[in-house]
Amino acid sequence: MATLHNRAKEKLEAGELSIGLGLRLVRTMDIGRVLNTCGYDFAFIDMEHNSMSIDTAVQIGVACQDAGVTPLVRVPGYEHYLATRVLDAGAMGIVFPHVDSAEQAAKLVSYCKYPPVGHRSAAGNMSQLTLSDSIAFRVDFKGEPPPRRALFEELKAASLKVGRAWTIKETARGLWSYVSRGWAIKAWKRWIAWALRSRLEPIAHVAKTIREQLWGIVNAIVLRVTNARAESLNARIQWIKNQACGYRNRERFRDAIFFHLGGLDLHPRPALAHTKA
Repeated sequence: MATLHNRAKEKLEAGELSIGLGLRLVRTMDIGRVLNTCGYDFAFIDMEHNSMSIDTAVQIGVACQDAGVTPLVRVPGYEHYLATRVLDAGAMGIVFPHVDSAEQAAKLVSYCKYPPVGHRSAAGNMSQLTLSDSIAFRVDFKGEPPPRRALFEELKAASLKVGRAWTIKETARGLWSYVSRGWAIKAWKRWIAWALRSRLEPIAHVAKTIREQLWGIVNAIVLRVTNARAESLNARIQWIKNQACGYRNRERFRDAIFFHLGGLDLHPRPALAHTKA
């Protein structure tokens, strides 16, 4: 049985009102849980009217699935791969822009449907689904011995954990582009709280480590400090040392570094004093 439910479709089929929210400027993955808390049934991820990438749209969609919110995606064009790529990653509905005829609509629908209805090719199983959702693992376990059935249930549970861990990890990848220190701290604290509540021990351990080192992490994000810059500076210092074949004392070595890398003027001009005539 599938573990994902299309809440919006189920409500519509039951004759109930389905409410969603359009997403254009949001880039953080916690929006899925925000929508669920506010009572929304679906997220309308709009890729046509903003600069959102497919990676960002997919990450938001998977996070919405994890929160029980139906992810719908409006793609920016008619190319079939724009729709199939987000469908393969978990989108539960596609909106094509500017469809002007029934023939055009039928062609676009065929992009999203498997044969014999459409022409969509099959991909592998999505990581956020259980193994039982994969075609290769759709096995009837009636009459199977209990040990094998127990192993299958254990594999299903492990797959769910992998999907949650992947979502949390991918969310953290999007938290390194902040410019404001305040917003960076808020975003990382939200992520840490989410990771600690995930009931995944390795993820929680990483979250605790990040919480302890958060000050340094935020400094590295805001100041754009990377190990590459430090290694480059160290290499230039070693070059200065090798060119001189050593220094008599540390003060001269320090002056040489300041001279070559910091623009130190070894012959500064004396300051001019104003005197009365």
